[in-house]
Amino acid sequence: MESNNQQVTNKTDGFYASVYNNFKFTKDKTFSADVSFLYFSSFIQGSYLMEEISSISLGLRKTFWNGRAEVSMHVADILNQQATWLRSDYLNQDNGFYALPENRYFRLGFTYNFGNFKLKSNQKTIDSKERERIN
Repeated sequence: MESNNQQVTNKTDGFYASVYNNFKFTKDKTFSADVSFLYFSSFIQGSYLMEEISSISLGLRKTFWNGRAEVSMHVADILNQQATWLRSDYLNQDNGFYALPENRYFRLGFTYNFGNFKLKSNQKTIDSKERERIN
């Protein structure tokens, strides 16, 4: 009632950046690491102005047995930087809350590729006499 249906426009400039890099530590490329960085500047979500968010994640991967098995580890949002304030200021109402999403986790994995790796190629070659006969 106090607003008299006054219109309000929320406006902010935003920026999004995502950087990813993969590192190989051994010559045979069986041990590698992934590093990623994510950044959101302040932005509007509904009637709230959300402050900036950033995140750093790290993963390690080691393959064994000629690429048939892999052990991996991944840590997401290492510094727990995806927590942020959301604020809404409208006439005599100042609202806000601290959002702390569950984005931080640790994952450990093991992958084994079943299958027959002893199969040979199914490509067939035609000798020159056979090729002449076909033409």
